[in-house]
Amino acid sequence: MTIIINDFPLERTRFVECPNRFLIRCALEDGDKNVVEAHLADPGRLKELLVPGRHVWLRTVNNPKRKT
Repeated sequence: MTIIINDFPLERTRFVECPNRFLIRCALEDGDKNVVEAHLADPGRLKELLVPGRHVWLRTVNNPKRKT
């Protein structure tokens, strides 16, 4: 499922894990269940919200210089 907010398409994923403070891993809901890494800009107090299986909306950025 994809939604558009402020001209940015957001992809619905499921949270898998948070290996460090600014990196999260999420499973895409595209049928293949690929896991992608994403940058979490401000983790703040998200430990209560980021639990495995929770829905997370990610924005894709096509920039070869970025890792996440």
